Amino acid sequence: MDVTERSAVALATIKRRTSDNPLIDPDSLTVNVGTDAGNPDLFTVTLRYDMSANLLKIVPTFVPLPTTLTRTASIRRGGL
Repeated sequence: MDVTERSAVALATIKRRTSDNPLIDPDSLTVNVGTDAGNPDLFTVTLRYDMSANLLKIVPTFVPLPTTLTRTASIRRGGL
């Protein structure tokens, strides 16, 4: 699989998994996919979600919520 195919699979999976979730606003989600800049053998997917307008912000909490959530996953090309 080349980078274009990996990117297409990652983006399609993210869209499928988030499209029916009422707590996720697609306009608040930023997705970056591609070869890792520091290591060409890694394919990296980064999700960044802006929570500033999220419904969870109106619920009082004991712990303050972050305004942005970021999650990154990297997969080595060819496995281990």
